Amino acid sequence: MGKTVLVVSDDEQIRRLVGRILGRFGHSMTMTGGYDDAIERLRRSGGGFDVLVTDLELDLGRNGAELVAAAKALDPYIRTVLFTGSAQPDIYARFRQIGLDWKILHSIVYKGRSDVVTELVKAVEDS
Repeated sequence: MGKTVLVVSDDEQIRRLVGRILGRFGHSMTMTGGYDDAIERLRRSGGGFDVLVTDLELDLGRNGAELVAAAKALDPYIRTVLFTGSAQPDIYARFRQIGLDWKILHSIVYKGRSDVVTELVKAVEDS
């Protein structure tokens, strides 16, 4: 059964790529490019999203960590997936503390590697 996914990235290429990948597997997406719009959509949905997929770097100096924490405060059951170009282990450990469920490196996604596509789909479907 398809999941309802909120995809947040200020990079339109990332949003489109994630949308195409997850759409092929029957998931329903809402996409936005900014933190404030994402928070508003989460509030209005009243727990209507199964999964939040967000980039680490967002608009106006905000970041995915702040968004994950805010999303979990609004809906403790939402599953979270973070895209980041950083492979630093300390970043992942820090985000696990605030409720991050998955981390995927988007710099690899641009190369279209099937293992990363598989990881993204698994992250959403296992949520």
